[in-house]
Amino acid sequence: ALLEAAWEGAPRELAARSLAVRVANLRAFLEPGRDRGAPSSLLVRDGSGYRLEAAPEEVDAQCFERCVRAAAALPAAAALDALDDALALWRGTPFGDFADAEFAREEVRRLEALRSQAEEARARALLELGRPLEAVDDLRRLTASDPLREELVRTLMLALYAAGRQVEALAA
Repeated sequence: ALLEAAWEGAPRELAARSLAVRVANLRAFLEPGRDRGAPSSLLVRDGSGYRLEAAPEEVDAQCFERCVRAAAALPAAAALDALDDALALWRGTPFGDFADAEFAREEVRRLEALRSQAEEARARALLELGRPLEAVDDLRRLTASDPLREELVRTLMLALYAAGRQVEALAA
């Protein structure tokens, strides 16, 4: 799957060599203290492919999801902290250059939807804490990307109203 996604149309043997070099570089990056030639404990060979053996707390996507889910049950101030921690883990498009690859598309969509939920929950927490102005810019960006989400528009309207911007709230 990696060969086809990253080196589409390239001769398989050439693509396999290129992949082997990249895997070696990735192993060196992931385990900088590992002796040269020693087997990797993180990126291990599995049949004809590779498997990443990382604990859930070592995977940003899993930490992100756990923080977002936990924030839903917390009071506003603690939820805001948890959501800020979660969003700090976000570093661009999930799967990077492979975001459009078939094997990644569904997970990319799921994680991006979860990010939108986290940003919306963060805005609601700010609103609940009496800090509506801090939420307005994020809410405007979110509603611009998904203007039919009524709950999101409602939250923007409430934030604008609470910030003393009633005309803008009515326009929204």
